[in-house]
Amino acid sequence: GSYTTSQKIACVGGVPHGPGVGGVAVEDCILDDKVVFAPIPSAALRTLTGNTDFDSDSPYLRVKQYLLTSDINYELTDSISINSVTGWYGIRQKTIDAQTTGARFFIGGLSSGRKNAFSQELRLTFRSPDSPVDLMFGGFYQSDDMVVREQGVINGAALAPLSPYWTFPLHSKAISAFGQMDWDITKELSFSAGVRYSRDRKYQNIVPPSGPNKFTTPSVAFSNWSPEATLSLDRMSTR
Repeated sequence: GSYTTSQKIACVGGVPHGPGVGGVAVEDCILDDKVVFAPIPSAALRTLTGNTDFDSDSPYLRVKQYLLTSDINYELTDSISINSVTGWYGIRQKTIDAQTTGARFFIGGLSSGRKNAFSQELRLTFRSPDSPVDLMFGGFYQSDDMVVREQGVINGAALAPLSPYWTFPLHSKAISAFGQMDWDITKELSFSAGVRYSRDRKYQNIVPPSGPNKFTTPSVAFSNWSPEATLSLDRMSTR
């Protein structure tokens, strides 16, 4: 949530202190839903930084999310079917906030984020009433692209930028392959076993708009094998 709408409920000496006070103890520091808000000087911040994303004197958080899915099942034969699950997720987020509370705008900034994620899973299944064994094989793929942009400002002796409009990109990809077998040994006893292999790779490259500093994380990969096996006894089974 917003710093600006935070309420002070315990202060040394019973009155607010610090740069956000503005020389006037207008908050009572008790739990009574009284919040003092310092307007954000958006017009001055646009002039100072040249950043038109400073568009409000009031703090806000705006989030839009989009989700599209498709689930298709196709029977190749009476015993074999293929299933395709496709998904796309997008999020757009922006927040402007004074990151100190009180009657004076002291430290604040804005942050915006954008993410797109695409995923695809395919499963091939074999089921037959004439066979005690069911089989399933599949694969999964997902790609994520996310970008976060941030800029901070400070209102000391005068308004000044704390940082340029930084960009933080993050890219990741995930793949996995899996299979499972279900075996009805008898009408009461069944056995199932499966395994999944998964691999994730992430890459981040942060480059400031100006200056010699550069923060780069080379691509990092994570992999995992996940086996499982279950033996089940169902004395109430009517199969």
